[in-house]
Amino acid sequence: METMAVDVTALMDKMKIEQAIIVGHSMGGYVSLALARYFPERMLGLGLIGTQAVPDTPERFQARMETIQEIKKTGTRVVSTNMINRLTQERILGKELEGIIAGTTAQGLIGTLQGIAKREDAIPWLASITVPTLILSGKMDAIVPREKALEMANLIPHSWRIENPQGGHMPMMEDPQTTGISLRSLVLKVITG
Repeated sequence: METMAVDVTALMDKMKIEQAIIVGHSMGGYVSLALARYFPERMLGLGLIGTQAVPDTPERFQARMETIQEIKKTGTRVVSTNMINRLTQERILGKELEGIIAGTTAQGLIGTLQGIAKREDAIPWLASITVPTLILSGKMDAIVPREKALEMANLIPHSWRIENPQGGHMPMMEDPQTTGISLRSLVLKVITG
């Protein structure tokens, strides 16, 4: 996650963007948290969507390592087949997501799983985040339990939580209107202080 945070700052430098509101979904939330820790001066605001601050449990870590071995043997389809019902309950959206995941390279998925499995525990330093922080979660999220969103909201100063009552792990695709309104509240908070 730290490597990807460095990549984001390099992109910001190339685009001559000194500071920005950083928003990340799921693994992107882990990257956003790494940015908040290592490059806080680059952030005007933070949005955490369907993500959590805790690292993998030993069991979850082991499951990711087993998935990596399965990808090496059978390809990326194993990830899309196993994850779709956890990502969303919407059948049409599930088919779209299955296609996106299946189109990912094995190397990309393996690197992603390794990075997620090795991410650090952000809980000890969440209180040091000083920018306005939106925590958006779906009540029906089967990947990140709502307690994890509550935990972050309780530990990050200047944060607020919005829960989409019908949303799962993919709120920007399941309910783009609520997601857009939520992100607008973050932008307005940054602008108005």
